[in-house]
Order: sequence, then C-alpha cells, then structure tokens
Amino acid sequence: MNTSPSKQKYYVICVDDDADFLASLADPLRRALDRLGDDIRCDCEFVDSATSALDLCRKIADQQDECVLIMTDQRMPDTTGLELLEQAREIFPHASRLLLTGHAGLDSARLAINKRLLDRYITKPILDLTEFSTSIVGLVNEFHLQRLTRRQQQDLQQQVILLQQANDRVTRLKQAAEQVAYFTQGMGTLDLQEILYLTVSNVPRLFGAAHALLVEFDDSGKLRLLRRLGHSCSDSLPCTHVLPELLGELFEPNRSCLIRQLPGDTSAGLHDQPALQVIIPIDTSACRAESSSIPAVPGARDSVRTPGLVRPTLLCLCCPRKDNQPQQTEEIEYKAALVRDIIKTNLTHAAVYAESQRLSRYDSMTGLLVRRVFEDRLVQACQESDRYGRPLSMAMMDLDNFKEVNDTYGHLSGDFVLEEVGQLIRKNLRSCDIAARYGGDEFTVLLPGTSAHGAQKLAERLRRKITQHVFAYEHLKIKVSIGIATYDTQIDQSALSLVHRADEAMYQAKSTGGDSISRAQTSRPQLQDQHLAGV
Repeated sequence: MNTSPSKQKYYVICVDDDADFLASLADPLRRALDRLGDDIRCDCEFVDSATSALDLCRKIADQQDECVLIMTDQRMPDTTGLELLEQAREIFPHASRLLLTGHAGLDSARLAINKRLLDRYITKPILDLTEFSTSIVGLVNEFHLQRLTRRQQQDLQQQVILLQQANDRVTRLKQAAEQVAYFTQGMGTLDLQEILYLTVSNVPRLFGAAHALLVEFDDSGKLRLLRRLGHSCSDSLPCTHVLPELLGELFEPNRSCLIRQLPGDTSAGLHDQPALQVIIPIDTSACRAESSSIPAVPGARDSVRTPGLVRPTLLCLCCPRKDNQPQQTEEIEYKAALVRDIIKTNLTHAAVYAESQRLSRYDSMTGLLVRRVFEDRLVQACQESDRYGRPLSMAMMDLDNFKEVNDTYGHLSGDFVLEEVGQLIRKNLRSCDIAARYGGDEFTVLLPGTSAHGAQKLAERLRRKITQHVFAYEHLKIKVSIGIATYDTQIDQSALSLVHRADEAMYQAKSTGGDSISRAQTSRPQLQDQHLAGV
C-alpha cells in the first residue's frame, strides 16, 4: 500500500521468458523512471511468466497502488502475450498494454491494435533503449495526468450529486418551515390556556397526526394529562406508558424530539398500519407557576411517577410512517425543533406578560398588593358590606422606628426589614383578608366579615409577631403602631372615610409612644385627603 500520502505509487511490469532481454531493460528503465516528478514514484518489476505477472497485478491491486504499463512478449511457454494482456485488463482497466514481438508477429499485433486489444507494439530486439525508456516515462506521465483528470471528474460528479441532494434537502426543509409557520399562526397569544389549546389542536396536523396528548410533570414528578386530541379514553395515556425508559434518551443534548417505531394498532385508529411515536419536550419553566395550575383532564389517572426530577411538558404524537424513513425522520426533527422553539417563545412571552400584570398589582419588595389595587378592593368590600350587612374592618400599620433603621444601617437594611414585615403579615392573615403596602413603611389590612373585636384581636396578633421578630439583617427589632376602624354606614359614607378613621387611629397609637393599638373615634371625620375622592 502507498505509505506516502503526497506521492502516488505506480508500477511498470515487464514480462518475458528471456532473462537476458529483461536484464538489458532493467538499468535504462529504472534510471529513466527515477527522473519522474516529485509527486510520482514508479517502480519497474520484471517477471518471466504470465502466471507471475497476474499474481503481481493482484498484489499491486491489494496494496491499492496502480499499474501504469504491462509489456509482454507475445510468445511465452504458458500463454500468449495478448491473452495475458486481456486478463491483466480486468485488474487494471486503465493500464497501457504493450506487446513485444518479432517481425513475424507484426500482422497479429496490428490486428490486435485495430480491435483495441492492444495499445501499441514494439519489435524485438530494441535497438535504442534510451529512446524506449523515454517513451515509457511519457506513458507514466500521461497515465498520471489521466488519473488525476478521472479523479477530478469523479469528485466533480460527487459534488454535483451532493449539491443536488443539499438543494433537495433545503427545498424540503423550506416547505417544512412554511408548514410550521402556517400551522402555528395565532399562537402569539399571551394567554397560556389558549397556547396549550392551539398546541394540541394545530401542531398535530403539522405532523399528520390524528392523535396527540399533552402531559406535564408536576412538582412531585407525577405525570398528568393536560390536553388530548383524538383519544376517546384518557385513562390509559397510550402514548406515555413507556416514558420512564425513554426519558434519558429524550433529554440528550441537541435533541429536538424522540421518534420511536410503533407496530400497527387498530385500537388507535391507524387501520393496522405501522406508525411513529413522536415525543416533543416543551420547556414551560418560564411559566411553571402558571402551568401547574392548569386543571388535568377529568378522569385521567396518574400513570407515571418520576419523583425528584424536573421535566418539561411533553407533546406526544402518533404519526403514520412513510416509505422514505430517513427523510421523514429529518423533517420531523426539523419541524419539532421549530415548534418547540416557537411554543417556548410564546410561553415565555405569556409568562412575561403575566409577571408584568402581577407586578402591576403587587409590591415587588413585600409581595403585598399595591395601594391602587387595594383601594379598588376596598370599594368593592364596602359595597358588599352595604349590600349584605356583613361587618368590615381595616387596620392601618406604621413601623415606629423605621427611620432610625434607615439612618443607622442604611436603606438596604430598611428594604430587608420591609420584605420580612410583608412576609409576617401574609403568614398571619386569613385567605379572605387583603393586605397591601400603603406607602413607605405603612401597611394596611382589610378584614371582610370581621367586627371591631375581631379586628382588635388580629391587630394584637400582628403587633406581637412583628415586635417579637428578630430581623435577619443586623438582628434588628421593630415596633409597630396599629390603628383599626370598623365600617359603619352611619358614619362612613365612602371608602375614604374608613381609611381616614383608621389612619387617625394609627397616629393616635403613635402619639402615645408607639408599639400599641388604637381604635378609631366614632365621630364623623373631617375629610381633607382627596386621594380616594370619587370612589
């Protein structure tokens, strides 16, 4: 085998049973061949029989080298030269064939050339060995150029084939992308429920699937059915019973989906035709809090448990299998990658929108409602109290030494205090109570269905929890003053009046030294603050 990648190995084979004639050729031929170009190496081999010549041809072919020229005497004991050249052509079809003959065999040599059985002939004896050797070198160079041309033509043909295949592939994938764009129209909604509905109703048609399941893993690793298409029974979750064995393969890097061969299944409505199961992982981490609240399909049982693992939502499709399996697999994977990214982007946008809505309603530091939302809820609560005669109370709270905390430890410490106060308030309220950060270090709590006595008890509990709490930052202690007021239609003719009385009660508590609770006066307040005017 050729050991030098930069130098091509060629052979010239001389066959003659006359040892003296072969010896006369050896030195001139080898000296001439040594003068070949740097990129060509050519050895000359001399054998005395047709059998040895054919064995040598096979050995050269096994080494993946090339035979440039085979020259043989016409008359040999075991065969004729023309017969040897015919057999050698089967091994090296591009090698030149040269016949050595006497004057008596010239007619046969000319006839063989005319029938393309022979390239040329030379009469024996060879009078000018130098000229003969030079002609052999020319044949070697010509063979080398022809070989390079053939290789370039083969490379060019291969490139044409590859380009055509690439063009066909681009055309197929372009059509697939256009199909994805068509079937995912309208999925740019900011509503999570609508995105999931469109995922199950539109995406399966993109893959030619008549059956689809959308399932998710909850925080405990339990699998539940969210949406389905085509299956009349949701109890068995037919596309997901093998998921535990496939999850590791599904989450390999750069994998857009998992494709499995399925046998024909008449129960699935595929008319006993072979099918493909396609499982597409959908990243719902951006809106996990939202998606976990999606109700499961009624009657669907939890068929798979994977405790301790966090996994995305899975879209499971059952598609008919096509004859051209490699192309179908590539198109499915390409479509799945596009669909996965589109759905993830839409879910992310929906989550960002939901978060912006949440931030517009909740204070980012304390997690409590902002003042604007609280005022709306207060108006509604007053109207319900008027309509149904239910008691309604509220508490207004102010941190007594909060300014001292900011001045001593910095505003960052004050932020930590506000955050923990918000947590304490949330932990010590009922689910029906409404808490808000009213402004700065002031908090307010609306207590539906609570009388003055109940409000007093709750205010005391909040005061005790806050004053006894050791805050994580600098191990601070905070005192709080609380004013409470109970809604009274004889006194409060608007939500503004209730807020004003609770606010006055809070300042009354602060005026006595703080860390106390004060009830609102029963006299009608003089309304000066207009921030709730018109509500």
